[in-house]
Amino acid sequence: MSLFNELKRRNVFRVAIAYLITAWLLIQLADILIPMLALPEWVSRLILLLLLILFIPTLILAWAFELTPEGLKREKDVDRSQSITHTTGRRLDFIIIGVLAVAVAWLSFDKVGTDTPPVEVVEIDKSIAVLPFADLSQEQNQEWFADGLAEEILNALSRIPDLLVVSRTSSFAYKGSDKDLRVIAAELGVAYILEGSVRRAGERLRITAQLIRASDGFHVWSENYDRDAADVIDVQEDLAVKIASAMHTTMDPEALKDMLRVGTRSVDAYQAYLRGITLYARGVSSGDNAHFVSAYEMYEQARRIDAGFSTAHHNAALFWSTQSLPTLTDAGLTDATAAEINTNYLERIHQAIETAANAIDRQGLEAENAFFKLRLRRALNLYKSYLEKRAYDFAAWTSFLWVAEYLSDDESVLTALEYFKLDGERRAYAAVIYLSSAYRVGDASKAADYGLEALRRWPDNNALMYQTHRSLM
Repeated sequence: MSLFNELKRRNVFRVAIAYLITAWLLIQLADILIPMLALPEWVSRLILLLLLILFIPTLILAWAFELTPEGLKREKDVDRSQSITHTTGRRLDFIIIGVLAVAVAWLSFDKVGTDTPPVEVVEIDKSIAVLPFADLSQEQNQEWFADGLAEEILNALSRIPDLLVVSRTSSFAYKGSDKDLRVIAAELGVAYILEGSVRRAGERLRITAQLIRASDGFHVWSENYDRDAADVIDVQEDLAVKIASAMHTTMDPEALKDMLRVGTRSVDAYQAYLRGITLYARGVSSGDNAHFVSAYEMYEQARRIDAGFSTAHHNAALFWSTQSLPTLTDAGLTDATAAEINTNYLERIHQAIETAANAIDRQGLEAENAFFKLRLRRALNLYKSYLEKRAYDFAAWTSFLWVAEYLSDDESVLTALEYFKLDGERRAYAAVIYLSSAYRVGDASKAADYGLEALRRWPDNNALMYQTHRSLM
């Protein structure tokens, strides 16, 4: 009898098929449960390794043993006339059909069970949205840390010249959302999504992050960190570098590490800073100005702990810059005079410039300082030079746009508007600015068409509605 026929008679092929389908289902199940349970990434690799290792022994057992009415026996000890391999084969057929049915149901659920509409692959390959990290701590008291860490990773990635990073306002709008990640990516116009979680128990941290490709939902990269809280700065920097590397940015690893450094080695200063940016974001979302004051106090605390922390100096300076503009809703939060506001701003922005991590950061801060002093032509030139190296800095583009507006520099305004069309929030923002400038940077008819198109996506945006009506009139 040929080897093929004997393998068939002993049901080795059927066992192999049943094993492979079952193994595939187990891997899919592990892919869901491991992140959900915040288990280390090596667990999934261990499961895969065990399944691979056990495959050959399973086939050997199928060859060497036979299931009989008296139990499992060595195949050579079974009388061929008494063999029930045919009956066992039929049972295996039913098992294979059943497992296949489960696999087909799984695939169907994965594709259409969540009512996920088909999404288009975005045009910008190197683009990412950083979603807010989940707080999985037992006490549920680390939301500030989870949000702050995610935002700081976002800020770090936004410094990479060839990587478009969606702004915090856009990505954090999906906090707590149960939308499919591919839908979120399509709405934000990005090719990748970063999601993660934080679990803290005392001074121990478990931080999990996953980089997901939007086109197919594939996990491009993931990492788990089980560290002491004192290691949080190293973890954040390592996360940013590995994400950038996984997305194949053009910078070499050493230059990348230098660019993505936090700016302080003090964990206390860093955690005060994280509290600050989280409080500031709460102020923006809630409209409660008390959060802005609390955020400023955290920045001041970070500055006191580490006088070389440029970003803390900068954020503290921004507070005073806002106080100098009485038309803003978050101005007037102190009793300081105009002269005191001016002094407080200049002191902090100069410290930020002096302690800047590199020449590029320093140039961006100098542009901001020139804008504050209304040295508009110098500010515009500095922003142009800075944005050549930091092409996706949302805040810098915003300031560049306003400087160009004040100077009536139509060419620069149009340059900025092209940038603001790159993701959802910025397209809405661009529509408002474009429409408000329609009489100078484009004809009213074109502006009205642009406004009507934007309103189909953001029908409740009051500024869009106003400017569109203005253009139509």
